[in-house]
Amino acid sequence: MSKKGRAEAKKKQDAAAASNPFRLAPPHVDHCILSFKPNFDDFTFEGSEIIKMDIVQNNTKEITINAVDLIITKAIWEEDVTMNRQEPSEIRFEEKGILKLVFEPSLVEQKGCLRLNFKGNINDKKLAGFYVYNSAPNVVEDPDTGQMARKQLNMITEFDPCEARRCFPSWDDPAVKMRYDIIVVVPKGATVLGSTPVKATYPHRRDPNLEIAEFKTTPRLCTHALGFAIGTYDFIERRTNDDDMLVRVYTPPGKKEDGEFALSLACSAIPFFNEYFGTTLGAQKLDLVAVPDFINNPIECWGLIFIRSSDVLVEPVTAILDLMWISLILCHEITKQWQAI
Repeated sequence: MSKKGRAEAKKKQDAAAASNPFRLAPPHVDHCILSFKPNFDDFTFEGSEIIKMDIVQNNTKEITINAVDLIITKAIWEEDVTMNRQEPSEIRFEEKGILKLVFEPSLVEQKGCLRLNFKGNINDKKLAGFYVYNSAPNVVEDPDTGQMARKQLNMITEFDPCEARRCFPSWDDPAVKMRYDIIVVVPKGATVLGSTPVKATYPHRRDPNLEIAEFKTTPRLCTHALGFAIGTYDFIERRTNDDDMLVRVYTPPGKKEDGEFALSLACSAIPFFNEYFGTTLGAQKLDLVAVPDFINNPIECWGLIFIRSSDVLVEPVTAILDLMWISLILCHEITKQWQAI
């Protein structure tokens, strides 16, 4: 190969490495604590995270991670043993969703925590990252403001295939898995759902209109297997036929009776697939969430599936072919729970 050819090949290799930050700067990541506070008034959110990780070699000048359309308001590296804390000398966004934290002096081989605070936007047009929709589309908007009432707004997440980087800095790659603790600040009385059950809910100290929901720790998951939802829902619930898991179907208000078919099907299907795959589904629960204006394919998260209302809600008079189609879709989505981790 000519000198020019070798230079072109190396340029392509460097570009490929830059598109995958895990290969470029491979830390050992173990656990992430995530906190979010969405604001439905201006469709923004604030967040923070603590990533427990190892710096695997001395003289590490950069930590490279994925982030898109986020504002990093604070970044600190904190060593476990010495408790030394160091802020990056430069925070730099690059192409292809790459965020580089440059440290001077360089970091040494050490266990520690990367602490990040950030801000971002909630999408109301594009189903990517945090997405907000009207849970009561037939309700007329306020004629004075032209806006929907806050209680009519629901928010869901779409992190697949690589949209988690719009919500929090992360190694947004299926090869990177870690445990997550997620904490969400929500309007008081709102329903909040996640990949794991809610561990505790308690009042917000500064704002009586808000409360804090804390979820149980997830197993080791990649980013696109995470998910949560905030909003106003009705639901029906039942344990699976083998009494091994709680299943719920969440619907728009006043529609929970239409979720009976999907609930019955899921409670029968899960024990069947446990036997078929030869392993019990590890999730502690499964929530099926009907989304009225959903035009995308279902979103499968660990323990949580978002699906268009027409594919999960069944009215009293429904054709057999329609029931077969809904059964096919639901079973297809439920089987993906065995592929989540």
